[in-house]
Amino acid sequence: MIANRMYIAHHGQYALILALLCAFLVFQLGIFEGLLIAMAIHGIVNYIVLN
Repeated sequence: MIANRMYIAHHGQYALILALLCAFLVFQLGIFEGLLIAMAIHGIVNYIVLN
């Protein structure tokens, strides 16, 4: 899932945590459900931070 962690880590701590969370969710729940939950979390965080 994460081919190059240093590339992701270069974009910041939030991107790394979100990528690791996404990888874990996909491993546990499956590709569709894991990505859907990760995108929902990302959307909630963006809404809270930007508003």
